[in-house]
Order: sequence, then structure tokens, then C-alpha cells
Amino acid sequence: MESLLRTALLLACAAALGAAAGALLADATGAAWGAPAGLLLGLLALAAAGPLLLHLHGARRVDESAAPQLVRTVHELALRAGVAPPAVHLIDDDAPIALATGGWPPRAAIALSTGLLALLSERELRAAIGHELAHIRRGDVHMVGFAAALSGALVALALAAIAGDTLDTDDAAANAWTGWPLLLLAPLAALPLRLAAGRAREFDADRLGARISGDARALADALFKIERAAMRRPPPRYPQAAMLLIVAPRAAAGWRRWLTGHPPTAERIARLRAAS
Repeated sequence: MESLLRTALLLACAAALGAAAGALLADATGAAWGAPAGLLLGLLALAAAGPLLLHLHGARRVDESAAPQLVRTVHELALRAGVAPPAVHLIDDDAPIALATGGWPPRAAIALSTGLLALLSERELRAAIGHELAHIRRGDVHMVGFAAALSGALVALALAAIAGDTLDTDDAAANAWTGWPLLLLAPLAALPLRLAAGRAREFDADRLGARISGDARALADALFKIERAAMRRPPPRYPQAAMLLIVAPRAAAGWRRWLTGHPPTAERIARLRAAS
């Protein structure tokens, strides 16, 4: 129910954003058609985000014939988590990547990199999978994917406003004072949603994931290893997906970490070890 309510709220935001775009580019009539258009785009974004992300990372789906132990582990932990077994994908990458995608549990997927499988022990890998299953059970992929999409939509809306100002020669000078500031502030407008979607969800997924795997200390050890390995690797190919990763990438070191939606890994580790 919580996941459904959050999804409904996000779709309402999409409809409101569409209405705002219609009103800005046209008039009240534009707002009337903009709301259903925004809702439709929101539904398409929810449906397409997972497959698109997997495609961008070059993930390939595996079954029990290709990766029997891994698939059996995911299915076992999914049963303990109370969710439908997600599809299992492998990413051929030396970087330690673990992420969950999909709009809802029956269409969810877990993607793990070959680098992650080589880095973690069996206990740590089970704990990392439990963490990703916790995201699926909680419906966090809705919030994260849509927050990123909202940021992009706001930028597009600002660019549309500037284009409209340029075409409207009568009021171009006056309207430019609204279009350009909107372009500068648009990415920041979705920042609170991104931060809220990230920080709270990671702590909650750690706690629930530890219960799913039954090994909080193993998850703490996995986070420690993943962060150390991530700091030695190049930045991710798709920084827009950084919010979906289990640990903030190297590019998010220092003050930039506060913009990723990930809480400090040291704090996550301390909480897990205190609970073990």
C-alpha cells in the first residue's frame, strides 16, 4: 500500500508538471491537455526506466542454466523477502555494481556486476542481494527513477519557457527575466525529492536487507568492500543512475556525496554493526 501511494503521488506530480508546462507555453487550455500528457509520460517513464537502465549498462539476463548458484540465491532470498523472484542480470564490468530496477515486484530485476561477484564473499553477496530485494519490496525504484526524471523534465520545461520567450518578440525582454532564472533553478527544484528518496531509503533498505539475509554484519562488510573498490574505479558510465547504486560512486567523494542521495557509508556500516 505504501508503494502504491508513493507511486500515485509521483504520477500526480507528473500531471501537475504537465499542466504547468501547458499553462506556461499556452494558456488555460494548454494546462488542461498538459495534465493528462504529463500523466501519460509519467506512466511511460515508470514502465521504460528499468529496461532502459539495464540496456545502458549492457546487462544480460541469466537463468539457472547459466548461473545456477546466483539465481537460486536470489530466489531463496526473494521468498524470505515476500516478493516475487526478480529477473537476474549480469553486467560485465570490473566495477562493483549492484542495483534493482523495475516498476513493481512482478517486473523487477536485480543486476550485479562480475566485479561485484569477484569482490564479495558468499555471505556478503547474500547480504548485498538482500539489500536490493529490500528496495524492491519497499518500491523505492519508483521514487528514485521518477526523481531523476523529474529533474530532467524541469530542465526541459525551463528550456521551453526560454524558447517561448524568444519567439514572443513583444515581451521578450520582460519574459527573459523568468525563463533564464527558471533554467538555473530547475535542477535544484527536484533536489529535495532526490535527497529524501535516497538517504532515508538507504538506511531502511539496509535494515530490511539485513533481516532478509539474516546477517547484518555481512552487509556492513560488503558495503565497506564496495566503497573501497568504488573509490579506485573510474566514475560510472551513467552518473544519472548513481542514486540506484548500493554505494555512492567515486565521483561523489567529498561534498558531492551530499548530492547523490546516499548517506555516508561509514554511518550505514556503524548502524549495521550495532544491530548485529
